[in-house]
Amino acid sequence: MTRIATRYQPGDGSIVLQFHGDLDLTVTQEVLAACDLPWSKFTRCVLDLGGVERVFDSGAALVLMLIRHLSATAIEVSVEGAPDRLRQWLDGPSARATLPQSL
Repeated sequence: MTRIATRYQPGDGSIVLQFHGDLDLTVTQEVLAACDLPWSKFTRCVLDLGGVERVFDSGAALVLMLIRHLSATAIEVSVEGAPDRLRQWLDGPSARATLPQSL
């Protein structure tokens, strides 16, 4: 089961979403809850994926959905600690066509 911890950086307008455990469909509710955060209060979001143990296609798709949502709300997104399998997925041609270049 994946857990997402939220940490605010009040000084610089950042929020960090730390993922722990398996990245699969069990994280759906937490990702949807993250989409509902008051994003107008933030300028940057760090997705810290260093605690992810296993990556499944469904979890990678959810991360992609979250990145697209944040980018659409003018939030700067950075991804840190992504496992190789997820990094390859995010760097793939189909994902690259719709993701911000700064990832």
